[in-house]
Amino acid sequence: MQARANRFLPGHLLNSSVPVELVGPGDFGFDDTAILSRMLGKLAFDGDVASWSPELTARMARWVGEFKAVRHLLAQDFYQLLPMPTTIEDWDAVQFVSYSGDESALFVFSGEKGGRKTIVPRGLKREGEYTLNRRPDGSPQAVPGLELLERGFPVELGPNEAGLWRIALAQQV
Repeated sequence: MQARANRFLPGHLLNSSVPVELVGPGDFGFDDTAILSRMLGKLAFDGDVASWSPELTARMARWVGEFKAVRHLLAQDFYQLLPMPTTIEDWDAVQFVSYSGDESALFVFSGEKGGRKTIVPRGLKREGEYTLNRRPDGSPQAVPGLELLERGFPVELGPNEAGLWRIALAQQV
């Protein structure tokens, strides 16, 4: 829902909250995919967040930090990188890019089987070198803009898993 609405509304106008148990232990049922899918719009949590364990609270704080680092891009350029999913096995990938093409947030969602897929970003500059980094725990790698735009990069995800990649211009050539 969030990814499709971004086609006609800026992401900062969308809201789909992460549901939290209203009473009792709040750690049940959370995974990063639930958070990443809500980061395509205004990130919010509804329910008893006070019941979260310290570990889950720390994990959510990291994701909130990641969201704050990319939220300014939600009102800029938006690209749907893969065909709209029509089955539970289909992948989805969307990208928010600064108007200047200097930085981007790329969200990828695997289907029921997971696997490996090449994702080709859009809206970046052909010249210059970009830093590509899976958040929050990836290792940054330098990739020429031309290579990203023509060949893309491989993404490997488990079943129903999601990932966020930050892409930022490192230097002009």
